Amino acid sequence: MVSILFLVTTSFIIIVDSGTGMGEIGTDLDLFVPTRSDFSGGNGTVENPYRISNITQLQAMNNNLTEHFVLTNDIDASETEQWEGGFIPIGWQESIFTGSLDGDGYTILGLYVNIPGISYLGLFGNLGASWGSAYVHDLKIQASTVQGWSSIGLLAGYCWGSVIENCSVSGNISGGFDLGGMCGRFSGPPSYVNNCTSDVNITVETCVYYRDIGGLIGEMGSGNVVNCTSRGHINSTGMYTLHNVGGLIGYKGSGKVTNCISEVDMDLWGNMYYVGGL
Repeated sequence: MVSILFLVTTSFIIIVDSGTGMGEIGTDLDLFVPTRSDFSGGNGTVENPYRISNITQLQAMNNNLTEHFVLTNDIDASETEQWEGGFIPIGWQESIFTGSLDGDGYTILGLYVNIPGISYLGLFGNLGASWGSAYVHDLKIQASTVQGWSSIGLLAGYCWGSVIENCSVSGNISGGFDLGGMCGRFSGPPSYVNNCTSDVNITVETCVYYRDIGGLIGEMGSGNVVNCTSRGHINSTGMYTLHNVGGLIGYKGSGKVTNCISEVDMDLWGNMYYVGGL
């Protein structure tokens, strides 16, 4: 017998600094916290991960941030567009996900996140940390939307020291800076993205100064990106200064990129510095 999870409320206050446009959460999310019995089976170990079969169980990962999960079927996430603010990213704000998610080749369809003025948004907010890595593999995210301020990607807002393999994302994201189709920011050993694809429309919204926008990854510090492809479109909506825009990666530090392809169209306006196809 499977327990049913009910999302009671997602009410919160967003405080936006009028000078910077940056936002922060004014109160904690009033979110029903599910128990471990709310999954379709498993015990959260590598050998027997929690089994996820619907969107409420996917949201319940936020209460089990160090454990292991597997999808058992495609997930229809379209109802999240009706939730206040949409889906709450897994490992968000002060929380970090350091477990694993095995998509098993299944698709999350129609995921929706819309929290204006807020950073670290995606299916995952913070994926991995200096004290613990995460692993996401064989997952598809399709026809999904993430909107916010910075560090935004359909899979993860910020990936640190983690591994992403055999994943694909498609849909739309919008924000100010550190925008990437798959990951907004990506760094830290042993960060590794392998055999992944991104087909995302990225909209850079009005602000004074924008930077680090890429079809796959917005800002890449260290780590490795191997056998990846980015497609889609990068569009800016006004006249302003753009720094570090790339079809694959917006800004790359010491990381390595091997055998990757970019087929991203760009429609950019304003003063531009360091803009390239890859």
